[in-house]
Amino acid sequence: MSRTLVTPNRIKFSKISTAVLLGMLSSTSANLYAQESNEGEIEAITIKGVRGSLLKSLNQKRFANKVVDVITAEDIGKFPEANLSEAIQRVPGVTLNRNPTGEGTAINLRGLGPEFTSTEVNGMLAGGSDGTRGFSFEIFPAELFNSVEISKSVTADQVEGGIAGSVSLYTPDPLATQDQVLNVSVYNNYSDNTGTNSPKASVVFNQNWDDTFGINAALVYSDTDMQNNEVRGSSHSPLSAVWIGPDVGEEGGPTQEQYDALYPRIESFGYTSEERETLGAVLGLQWRPNDDLDIKARALVGKIDGDRVETILDAPSESNITAVSNTVIENGVATQATLTGVQQRVGARQEAIDEEVKQFTLSADWHISDSLKFSPYIGHFSREKSNSNDLFSFRRMEEDGNFYPADVSYVMHDNYLEWSTPGTDFASNPEEFVVNVFIRRPLETKDSNNTLKLDFEYDNGDLMKVDFGLRLTDRELQQQQTRSDIRAENFLADGVTPLNRRTDLPTLADVYTPLDRFKVDGADFAPSTLIGGDPDLIFATFFNADGTPIDGLYEDVNEPFALINSFELQEQTIAAYAQANIEVSESVTLSTGLRFVRTLQTIESQMTTDSTDVDAFTPVTLKSDYQEILPNMNIRYALNDDMVVRAAYFKSLTRPALGELAAFESFNGIDEGGGLGSRGNPDLQPFTADNYDIGFEWYFTSEAVAAINIFYKDLDGFIDTSSTTEIREFPRQSDGVIVSGPIIFTQPTNGVAATITGIELAYQSRLGFISDSLDDFGVLANYTMIDSAAQYSDEGDVRNSGLPGLSESSYNLALYYDIPSFNARLSYTWRDEYLVEFASTAGIPQWQEEYGQLDFSASYNVTDALQIQVQGLNLLTEQEVNRSVQNTPYDLAQIDRRFVIGARYSF
Repeated sequence: MSRTLVTPNRIKFSKISTAVLLGMLSSTSANLYAQESNEGEIEAITIKGVRGSLLKSLNQKRFANKVVDVITAEDIGKFPEANLSEAIQRVPGVTLNRNPTGEGTAINLRGLGPEFTSTEVNGMLAGGSDGTRGFSFEIFPAELFNSVEISKSVTADQVEGGIAGSVSLYTPDPLATQDQVLNVSVYNNYSDNTGTNSPKASVVFNQNWDDTFGINAALVYSDTDMQNNEVRGSSHSPLSAVWIGPDVGEEGGPTQEQYDALYPRIESFGYTSEERETLGAVLGLQWRPNDDLDIKARALVGKIDGDRVETILDAPSESNITAVSNTVIENGVATQATLTGVQQRVGARQEAIDEEVKQFTLSADWHISDSLKFSPYIGHFSREKSNSNDLFSFRRMEEDGNFYPADVSYVMHDNYLEWSTPGTDFASNPEEFVVNVFIRRPLETKDSNNTLKLDFEYDNGDLMKVDFGLRLTDRELQQQQTRSDIRAENFLADGVTPLNRRTDLPTLADVYTPLDRFKVDGADFAPSTLIGGDPDLIFATFFNADGTPIDGLYEDVNEPFALINSFELQEQTIAAYAQANIEVSESVTLSTGLRFVRTLQTIESQMTTDSTDVDAFTPVTLKSDYQEILPNMNIRYALNDDMVVRAAYFKSLTRPALGELAAFESFNGIDEGGGLGSRGNPDLQPFTADNYDIGFEWYFTSEAVAAINIFYKDLDGFIDTSSTTEIREFPRQSDGVIVSGPIIFTQPTNGVAATITGIELAYQSRLGFISDSLDDFGVLANYTMIDSAAQYSDEGDVRNSGLPGLSESSYNLALYYDIPSFNARLSYTWRDEYLVEFASTAGIPQWQEEYGQLDFSASYNVTDALQIQVQGLNLLTEQEVNRSVQNTPYDLAQIDRRFVIGARYSF
């Protein structure tokens, strides 16, 4: 804590200027002003660390002209969390989506999924991976940013695209920091699941030359090992959906009760390992030659080089079931059974990912006169991603060289499926697993966005300030994907002798890798080490140097697949806006405006009447053109110096994801029992929402707030997922013979109208009001309750029960301790159960149960220059539980517990 003196004769504060000043606090400290001393001086106390970060965020929220939450860095290069989405989930109304290894990847805002929130990076829209609208936060390390603003009501100057709201990420302004900064940090990241240590390092530099020219630069590198363990039952459906045995009542056939009961579709173990290198860098230049001109140039780069291998070891009852026995049926669910007709498989799906994001922006603030400011902006954002997307499937074969239908037996427990299959425990006999099919579907995507903004601000010193401007964007998405299937020949080279896959070809034993440390708490029946295939060994063993398969294997190139899954989309927008900020009185401010936006979309793809015939494809160009007017109004009423009432209305727009608009189609058939597929929908339409907010905030001390906010959203539609079943021809997975069977396709569609109603409660305070001994402790708590309703005509439709990603309740609780040399924080985040997908595996809904996670972080200043930091994530080793219909177990996942220790040195 440091102290400086401010002379009151030099600075005179009105209520409005005080609000502006406090709302624009330094990016590295926060100030509290003490009472005037006898010498006529005002003492400003500069607070750093956790308290300083919280105070900066609180003041920006307090004096904002809209409903907003702000997260600020404790210092340059020191964000509250190592992962941006992990930090944002602490905000009221925000919940987190995690990837299979437990890492936060995307956020849900006020009950709506990632695609409903627009995300800007340094003033420019940042698209998600694979053409989605939702932003993938793992691409950028948090150390590159110094603040995040979560807008729950918007103003006309903010880019459209988020029905839920918007998130704005900002890298530091070099001239916002007075002192030179050079920090070097090194960390060690230990994973409980993998049992390995991973390094992370960062360098942060900032230099300010006389408040005229400044440079900010940061480089962050990490090399992380991750692992996820799951026991799966997948979706549950009636036996009738997969039965091909004798009819009900016939000899060997099921009873009607057995036939109608629900059974799991895919009994399996899931083992996901990932090695990921992440590199993030930022360079910011700022030139302020005089008080009237401020020019900023920024470059931001994020790169992921990952190798993710998901191994599924299964005996799935997904098709061709011929017998059922040992059943125990409770309330229409077969809680125990033995099913005959399954395959026994080990499949390794490798995603070797190379992803790079680049952003370059140039902006200026030019005060043309005392009353007019002009802010031009030009930016380029690009994301290029390649994904190997390979599946290497092996199937158990008997010694005589034949496949025989096997049994799978299971007992259903509360959270998981205990299952087994005779002949293998998936831990010991890799030599019995032979080539089933290798499917190669490499995917290349390129996503770019160019933005031009011309913003003006007119303020003549009266009671009204007007912002107006123009924004042009041009976004392009290109996708190229091919497919080839590699299968075993039926005969040896002589064309007469049958090929035996166990003796004439390499087996899983030749490419074997042990899948160690497989453990799911509670599911003690599962082996601790599973058999798996090493993708590098698979390529070396089953492919020649030129990439062609070895003798005994053949490659079937699917040319129609490449035609229908390669496309190019373009989206251009033109937006104009005007926003007035009116000081109605000393206590009331009104911010209101209009935004007009026109969207032009062009889709270039292939259409066909026969997806198996290359000659039946025809290039087609589809165009759409629509426009919207988006009004908004935000009212801030200061009841007194400590209490604020807010009310807001705004209309918001969300466009379908570009990737969903393409006319792609992809499916996999197993055998005559069918399979699963997905496809896009060029007919998707945008949708809008009318949003209402009213809230009360009580800032009962300078570092405390108690707040309540009630919101209502009326959506005229949203993206739903439908499923349809079609009979298609496809090569049988085991031998390539063309067969026909039912394919269950899932497809995005425009849903019906829906409403969301919610309440957010927040409390933040130091605890000195309880006792002076607790003055260095503080608490942050918030609770959100949300209710949604869709308007499907069928009262029993699961889609009426809630929107995907929406938890009815969620809360955050954090206790912190902060003194100049040491700070620590214990945080717990919890969310209620929610619907994951309307149509998951086999078109059946999937839910995730409630989930809570306890995290800890602390830092200690050994010297003024050296700081030690520790962090623990998921301290209680919580598990993720997913369910299918009628509360049946979908999967049970062991979320990783991680410990981080590191040092930060300031030169």
